[in-house]
Parts: sequence; C-alpha cells; structure tokens
Amino acid sequence: NSDVTVATGATVSGGTTTVTTPSLVVNGTGIVRSTGAGADLQISSNAPGNVLNVALNGPTSTLQSNTGNVNFNTPGAPGAITVTGGPANGVIAANTTSGEVIFNGGSGVGAQPVNVNVGSISDFCTRAFGSNVSVTTANGDLKIEGTSTGSFSAVANGVNANVITCGDIISAGILTLDAGSGDADVVISNTNKVQGSSVSLISGSGVGSEVSLGNGAAAVTATTGDVTITTPVLNMTAGANSVSATLGDVLVQSNGAGNALAVNLGAGSQINAATAGTGDIFFNPTTAGNISVTGGPANGLLNAGNTVSYGGGTVTTDVNQINGCVVSNGATVSTASVTTATGDLNVGPFTSSGNTAFTANAAGADLITCGDINTGAGNLTLQAGSGADADVKINNNVTTTGVLSVIAGAAAGSDVTLAPGVVVNSGSATITTPTLALGANSQLNANTGNLTVDSNAPGNALNVTLGANSTLLSATNVNFNPAGAANEGPITVTGAAGSLVQAPNINYNVGPSDLNISVGELRGCNNILGASGNPTSVGFVTQAGIIDFCTPINTSNPAGNGGPINITANGGAVNLGGFDVNANGGGAAGNGGSINISGAGGIAGGGNITSNGSGAGTGNGGPITLTAPGTNNITVTTIQSNGGATGGNGGVITTNSSNLSVTGIGPGGASISANGNGPGGNGGTVSITTTSTNPFVAGNPFPNGTASGISANGSNNGGTVAIASNGATVDPGVTVSANGTTGNGGVVTFDANNPANPLPIFNINGTVSAIGGVPGTGVVGIGSGVGQNLALTVGGAGAINAGQQITIGNIDPNTGLASGAPAGILFVSPLPLGPFPQAPFNSPAVVFNGTLFIPPPPPVPTVNNGGGFNLFAFLLGLNGLNNPDAQLLGLRIPTDLTRVFSRGKLNQTEAEEDENEEIARQKRLGKQCGLIEGSRTYVSNFDSSEQDRLAKEDIGVAVASTGGSNFTLNDGNVLFAPDKDITVTTSMGKVFIPSGAMVFVMSSGGDVAIYDLHQTRQDAVHVVVDKKLVTLDPGRLLVLTNQQTRDFERVASRCRCIGYRNPKEEDINADIKAFGMDFSLPSIISNVVPLRQMMEATSGPDKIAMDKILKNSALLMDLTASAGPFKDGN
Repeated sequence: NSDVTVATGATVSGGTTTVTTPSLVVNGTGIVRSTGAGADLQISSNAPGNVLNVALNGPTSTLQSNTGNVNFNTPGAPGAITVTGGPANGVIAANTTSGEVIFNGGSGVGAQPVNVNVGSISDFCTRAFGSNVSVTTANGDLKIEGTSTGSFSAVANGVNANVITCGDIISAGILTLDAGSGDADVVISNTNKVQGSSVSLISGSGVGSEVSLGNGAAAVTATTGDVTITTPVLNMTAGANSVSATLGDVLVQSNGAGNALAVNLGAGSQINAATAGTGDIFFNPTTAGNISVTGGPANGLLNAGNTVSYGGGTVTTDVNQINGCVVSNGATVSTASVTTATGDLNVGPFTSSGNTAFTANAAGADLITCGDINTGAGNLTLQAGSGADADVKINNNVTTTGVLSVIAGAAAGSDVTLAPGVVVNSGSATITTPTLALGANSQLNANTGNLTVDSNAPGNALNVTLGANSTLLSATNVNFNPAGAANEGPITVTGAAGSLVQAPNINYNVGPSDLNISVGELRGCNNILGASGNPTSVGFVTQAGIIDFCTPINTSNPAGNGGPINITANGGAVNLGGFDVNANGGGAAGNGGSINISGAGGIAGGGNITSNGSGAGTGNGGPITLTAPGTNNITVTTIQSNGGATGGNGGVITTNSSNLSVTGIGPGGASISANGNGPGGNGGTVSITTTSTNPFVAGNPFPNGTASGISANGSNNGGTVAIASNGATVDPGVTVSANGTTGNGGVVTFDANNPANPLPIFNINGTVSAIGGVPGTGVVGIGSGVGQNLALTVGGAGAINAGQQITIGNIDPNTGLASGAPAGILFVSPLPLGPFPQAPFNSPAVVFNGTLFIPPPPPVPTVNNGGGFNLFAFLLGLNGLNNPDAQLLGLRIPTDLTRVFSRGKLNQTEAEEDENEEIARQKRLGKQCGLIEGSRTYVSNFDSSEQDRLAKEDIGVAVASTGGSNFTLNDGNVLFAPDKDITVTTSMGKVFIPSGAMVFVMSSGGDVAIYDLHQTRQDAVHVVVDKKLVTLDPGRLLVLTNQQTRDFERVASRCRCIGYRNPKEEDINADIKAFGMDFSLPSIISNVVPLRQMMEATSGPDKIAMDKILKNSALLMDLTASAGPFKDGN
C-alpha cells in the first residue's frame, strides 16, 4: 500500500523530477513537475509487474514537464498503467512543441493494459503502448499514436476537441478514435497508418466536423472486421489516402444535420472493402441523408468485393472508378447521379423515387446491371463509355414511369443488351446504340410514350436483334432512328419466333439506305420515312399477324435503278392502307426494282403498285409478284411495270390469289400494264391466277377482276397476258391486249383452272387483242382442262383480234397455241364462220381443240345470256328493259345454267291448288300494310355504342360478328348511309354498300329486301348471295326469299307495301328465289318511318340525305315514266 501523495496546494518541482511508487496521488491543486531544460517528468512503478496507479483528484491536479516529456513507466520496465481523474480532474502537460506524454504499458507478449481518463493532455504527441489501451480526455485535442496487442481507444470528449494522430496506431484488436462534440475532427496526419482488427473513427456532429486523412499516403485499415466512420464529412483529398477493410466492410455514416454525408476523394485515394471477397462499402447504412461522393474524373476509387451501397436521400457520386455493384440500401434514395471515369460501372439493385443517372465515361467502359433498378416516377439514364465496345448490359428488370435513356458507345462493338427474361418498363424510352439485342422472353416497354432506338454509329447504321418471344412495345410510337435527315441510316431488325414489335405507329427513319425487317410479328402501323430520300431497299418478313403499312413504300430512284421491295407476312395479311408501292427507275437508264409482296392472309388496300423504267429516259420495268395463297384475296389500285419513257421493255407481273381486285385505272387507261416503250421496247408479261369460283372480270374489280383493261403492248414486240381463273369476262369498252407495234404480236390467254366447274364461261364483250406490225403474229388462246367443257360468247361490240390464230380448247397458257389432250365440248357464240378474218373473230385462223376448221354448230346450253354481267341484265341500266334479249336471257349469270321457265309453263294445276291459300295470304298482307318502322345510321364503324343504340330501336344485331365496317342484321329494317365502305350481312347474303350510298335493308324471317335509294357512282352497290353477284342502281329493289314461288304477287312480305313494278324472278339455288324490280321513291318515303322523319329535317345529315333522295326521285320519274305504274300489296 505504498504511495506518494501530493496534497492540494503542494508543488513537487525539480530540474529533473522522478517519482517512483506503485501509486501516485495528486490532490486538489497539487502539482508534480520537472522544470529543467529538456528534463522529463518520470513516474515509474516499483511494484511487482510495475503496476502503476496515478490518481489526479482535482481539476488542476497537474503532472507537467516544462520542456521535456511526461513518462509513465519506462520502455525497459513497462507495466500496467491506470491514470484516473476525468472527466473533471487531471491535467497532464508536456512541451507542446516537442514534448510527449508516454504510457509504457509494454508491447508484444508481455504488454499490459493502459487506461487513462483525465481532464486534458497537453503535448506534442501522446504515445501509448500496451495490451488494451484506452486514452480519454474531457477537454482539448488528443494527439495520439501507439500500439496495442488488444484494443486501442483514443477519445477526446471536449467541445470542439479533435483526435489527431501524431504517428501510427497499430492495434491487434478493435481500434477507436472518437473526437468531441461540435466542430471536432478525427485527423489521420501525414502518412500515418491507423490499423486494427476493426476500426471506428467518430468525428463531432457539428458544422465543420470531419474525418480527414493527411497529405501523404495516410491509411486506415481493418484487418479482419469493418471500418466504421461516423462523420458528416470524410475528407481524403490531401494525398493518396486509403480506407480499407481487408476482410470486412467499410461503413461511412453521417452524424451531421439531416445526416448529410460528404466524401471527398483526392488523387490516388481509395476506399476498399474485402476486394477479394464479399465486402461492401456503405454510405449512410443506418440513417438516411443526402450523400455526396466526389473526386472528379481523375480521383477516387471505390473498391468493393460486393457492393457500394447508398442509404441516402439525394445521391451524387463522381469518382474515377467504382468496383462492385452500386446499390441502394432501402427505399430512401430520392435522386441519384453516379459517374465514373475509368472502368465498367455495375449497378443494382437500386431503388429511387426521382431522377437517377448512372454513367461510365471511360473509353470502352460498360454499364452493367447486377440487380433490379426502379426509379419510380423519376427519369433514368444508363450510359456506357465512349468509343468501341462500350456496352450497356441490362441483366435485370428496370422500371421507371418517367423517361428512360440508355446510351452505348458510338463505335464498333458497342451495344445495348437485355438478358433473357428481363423486363424494362418506362414511360418513354430512348435507346441510343449502334446495336440493340433483346434476349429470349425479354421486354422493352414504353408504357405511356415513345420508344426510340437511335443509332449513334457512323452513318446511323442501326441493328436490332430480338430473341424468341421478346417484345418492343410503345403506347404511341416505336421509332427506329429519330426523324430528320441527320438521323437517318440503314436499319436492320431481326427477330426469332414469337418476337414482337408493337405500337400504334412503328416508324422507320431510314432515308436513302437499306431497310430490312424480319421478326415474329409487327403489330401497328408501319411507316417508312425519309427526309433525305427514298430507301434503297425495303424488306419485311413476319411469321405471325398482319403487316399494316400507313405510308407509301417507295424505293424509286430519281437517278438510277429502283430498289427492291420484298414483303412477306407468313401468318397474316399485308394491309397496304391504300398507299402506293413504288420501285421506279430514274435518270438516263434506270430500271424498275423488283417488288415481291406475299400475305398468307391476303394483300389488302393496295394503291398503285409500280416498277416502271425511268420516266425521263430508258429502262426496263421491274418484276412484280403479288401472292395471297389459299382462299385469300388481293386488292390494289393499279399494277404497272412499264418500260422507260424513251425506251425499255415491260416487266413481269405475276399475281396468285383467290380473288384479285384491281380497282383503278393507270395513266395509259389500263388497270394492269407491262408495256414496252420507245424504240425496241418489248411488251412484258402479265400472269394472273385466281382460284376462287368467281370468274375474272376485266371491267369490274368486285369480287374478282379489274376496273379497266390489261396491257402488255410493245413499241417493238407484244408481250404476254395470261389469265387463269374460273371463267372470265371482258366488259364492254375494256381491252386486254399484247400488241406489238413494229414487231410481233404477243400472246393473250384465258385458261379455266377450276376442274370442278363443268362449264367454265368466257364472255368477251370488249376487245381482246394480240396483233403486231409483223403480219401473221399474235395469238389469243381461250382454254379449259382436258375433257372440260367450255362456253365462249363474244357479245355486242366484243372482238378478238389475233394476228396468227385464235385457239379455243386445249391451250398452252404461255403460248396460246394448242397443247395436250383436247378439252371437252366447246360452246361458242356466235359460231365462227369463214372465211377469216371475220368479226368478231378477227384472225386468219380459229383452232378448236387443236383442229383448224369450222366445227358444226355445237349444242347450245339450255340458257345462255352471253354471261359476264350481273344477276339481272336489266339492272345494268334502264335501257335494258326495252331489250327483248336482255329480258329473256338476263336472268342468268355465268356460273348458273338452271333453266328458266316462263309463267305460262308453270304447272297450272299446282297454281290453282294454291289459289285459295294465296287469296288468304294476300288479305293478311293487306292488313299488315301501314307505316314500316325502322332505324337509320350514318356511321361506318359499328362500335358497341352504335350497336346498343340500334338494339334499343328493336334492330336485331349479331354482336359477335358486328364490328368495324361489318354489320350483321338478324332482324329489322335499317337505312344505311355510310361515310366509308361497309358490308351488311343478312340471312340471305352480303350487301356491299360504298361510301356515299343510301340503302334501305328489310330483314324478316326468310325474306330480305334491299332498296337502292342513292349512290355516288354507277354499279356501286353489290349483293353477293350463294357466290353470285348482283349490282343495283338507284330506284332498284332486290328481294331474296325462301318462299317457294316464282310469282312476286304470291310473296307474302311487307316489302310489297312499298310501290313496285315489273318484278323479274331468278332461282339463286333450290331454296332461294330472287326478284328484281323498280320501286317507287315517293312510296318508300311515305311508308318508311325513318324516311318520313328525314323529310321533316331542316338541317344536318338527315336534310342532306333526303335532298339527294328527292333529286333521284324526280330524275327517275322523268326517265322511267314509260315503264308503267307502280303497285303495292294493298
């Protein structure tokens, strides 16, 4: 129990003062000091093990060396040291310029603990050595260095008190440096090293507090555990500093206001966390606050074996390099900007609620996701580096309802990739890259705005690859390259099975470059655009669905050859939207480019399909092939493959479909043309194959034919026109020709291709011509299959002109000459009579089944009307009523040879037996006559609201088959006045009503009545019943019924309540009878409720429609007064 006690007020002072005792007690104001120059105050223990206890019991109890050090024990005799007094008592003071306070607790195996807790230590440096070292002061800075075999703790508890290293601190255990409150720093000076198994650095929380590393290679290292730094500011700008957790994590948590954290990195500075393992760097891991980690493009390395994690509000990071995945800790991040200057940048999982950007700026640097990214409503930017092979690799789901920007490098090898199964959802998105690749089952979606894939490669070349079942989707537009000449370039999009591009508009800003699309499906309007010129080639291939085009397709070249166009829809139709497809040549000698369009579901809405030679020079027409397999149809406006204006051959036009409808007329007057022009220009080839049961009609495009003629004429030799169909008709005023001018005549053939038809019928009411400047050249062939009968009628002003011969029967469809086994019986009207040429067979020779002679008169079919016109010949015009032949024969169509009996030949006995019942039926009908209820509609899009309105007016609508321009009328009376073409389906057949027409349809049970009140062009209203076509004119009525009578007066139907006259009957089939007749417009206006209501209108669509009907009524009364009075069922 030996000790040395210094009483309060006592002073122990000497030049050199040494106190040797197991225990030193300084009370009150007592002082022990050494005053000599450079002299130390030495306090040593003489107890066993040199255990030393020092108690400083007053606020000013002082141990002091004026110019030297204060030593506790000696290096040669270390021992356990305990110095108590704090937090209120005790002062230890050494020379502040060079003096040290040294606690010699030993080192190595024999080290003993050092535990110091005093009011203050004032010196140049405090050095503490021992097993477990703890130095705590209550006031002032603590300048510290030392070693320990266990833990090491240096705590400065005073206000604004700093902990400052004055040398290395090496601890085998946990190391803690804890500064005071307020503006209190932890400073790792110069090149000092701070090392422990785990390290905790804690600064004050006040403004200005920081943990800073010195101006040399200062280092903080945790050898086995974590480095935890608690401070508002971590400052590593003075030198190549490092904070490292060799096997653990680095955690930097703000204790400042709002937990805002700033990490400043200088040249060569770095933060490392288990770089060879699973270490993490955490910024604000426990309490969120704004985070700023800055070093600039040249400075700072965040080097984590696993992640760099942010738990802040606003996150800003701009450093040289980040190794490890950048992640968010929780869902507290609002906005984020993370930028690196070197190396790849890995991101995710990361969640934020505001604008977020991740940028890897280095040349060739990739941006790679390693977890899901969700920025809520905030915009998101993912940007790879510059130069070659700088990729954005999206390996995980990405979600934002804002704007997504993904940017790859601009040079070769750079791309944006989505891994298989990844889903990227955005509000709108711009993907800037030379190459975009989507893995199988991945999705790139812009759910509210545009999805733009913008090439940043030289020349704006863009390549997009879609894996199996992957999707590009936009709620508005998918843009391949943005609009504008500066952005246009070649575009290639390839997709595996099930791949899909979907948007209301799919825009290809290709300009004068190649466009190649081959994907699973394109769902939307495809728009081919070019501010700087036409594409050089266009290719579309899909495996499923319709290909819709909403712009022209134009590879025409004003200075050379037109580019090729290849469009194939393997799983649906090609809908051309009414737009032209052009591949015309230009310049001095530009040839037309090839056009190949194939739709498994048909080709619809085609405009002018043209591949002409140069309009200003020479050039050949290009090949055009249109294909609609199976029962699918082709509808286009014209087809043109003509030679150049000053010379060139016609091209090859090939169509193959169920029906072909060519609805327009080209510049030369033909619907289809392959003419050769200029000196030496030969006619081309037109090959038409239709496989439906409808005959092909040159002069009527519905359902199968052309609006006008077909030509393959040449300024030199004529070409070839070959038509294979189920019979054919050439209407009056229409020409089908393959004429030569200075050279040989060409070939025109009509070939029956339906072996199931026992008698294909060909009606030539216009002109068929194959003549040339060279006499004796040019062949016309009209043929059928082996043993198949054939009926040919040349009617009216019809003529067949052939410079060499006319071949009828067995023909070669390519040459028109006789070939193969004979056809069957040939019914020809009028019968050709020699000598030839003789109208209408204007040819040196007519060959029947390979034999050049005039056959005996063939058996005449039971009924033969000359064919090729509508169900009732009188429906073609009012003049037909005065033509006895038309009245006698006009009840037949080409594919129907059922015999017609006159009323006089009907079984009179059967009629008499029915008379009593008929009188009763007529009386009942008379009672039923009165106002006829109904509805009216002006729409052409029968959506659910229009269906509901009509249903409320007691109209029977078949909902399942009604929609768009299609309306199915089960029961009721409707006036249709559409603004676009519509189709009305009834129990008896389909009514095709064009825009501008007005048609009243009555449907009840087995009866349908169709009244044509107005139309804007002749032969515009069509009715198809049992594959037979009827054309109506204004003032004409068609009644279809399954009542088994050929006398309209015996038909019990309310349609007879409306005035009618001159009904004519036709058997459609065994079950359906058809009656055609005039009807009275004043009568229908008086008896039909919707029309009566329209009469009362003073404005609007009702007034406009009724004005047109009344004008028709007045005109028809003048024109048809001689046709007799009207009657009705009353």
